[in-house]
Amino acid sequence: MGAGWPAGPHYVVAAGLEEMARVAVALQQAALATRLCGAAAAWRHTMGTPLQPYRRASSERTLQDARAALGDCDFAAAWAAGEALRTCSGSPELRLIQQRHAQVFLALAEAAEEPLRGPDQAARRTRVEQELANLRAAVQWSLAAGELEPALRAAAALWMFWFVRGYATEGRQWLDALLAQPKAATAAAARAKALFTAGMLAFYQGDHAAGRALHQEGLALQRQLGDRAGIASALFGLGWDRLRCG
Repeated sequence: MGAGWPAGPHYVVAAGLEEMARVAVALQQAALATRLCGAAAAWRHTMGTPLQPYRRASSERTLQDARAALGDCDFAAAWAAGEALRTCSGSPELRLIQQRHAQVFLALAEAAEEPLRGPDQAARRTRVEQELANLRAAVQWSLAAGELEPALRAAAALWMFWFVRGYATEGRQWLDALLAQPKAATAAAARAKALFTAGMLAFYQGDHAAGRALHQEGLALQRQLGDRAGIASALFGLGWDRLRCG
């Protein structure tokens, strides 16, 4: 998947755990929030990735709120339990954390599609780029777990980001890997949208034969779905190729 992809099916990005801890505190689940923060700290120590400055204040507030709710003794116990998760790669709780991490960041990517074309697009592109390591881990987890539909939707939704920020190669790698999975055929609407984005990225990189094949497959699928907007998008891609190549 390229040099920038994290290694190992059990890779969990600490920032995702910290974000879920913030939500857990808001839901008055202080013990869960503390375990998540403890696990995040253990992973950061293992990977040698310190907490980024823009996340530090939020993380400190989460910990303060959790400690206030639990008291020092229960807080310390929950923190230790979270740290122990790093060595329990097969535990149900860790698998749930990985799943929730993927869900959170794939949803963030999918929700960025319209803002990436709006008046605040520069700020949104920066946010997506800040979370790119989390998104890589989320897609990798989706591939390992066979939960492809959210990842297909997310990778397709980031088409403007791939073009503008110079990540066309990585975007194609994501989409190629996801579309190649047999289970991807069962998520027809998400697959059709991903085929369009993959086709446009292929055109952008001068791979017109691949782009044409992707758009033709996407057009056939959109016609099966009866999605008129999707049909128009696929025809646009084929027309753009014809205009460029004659």
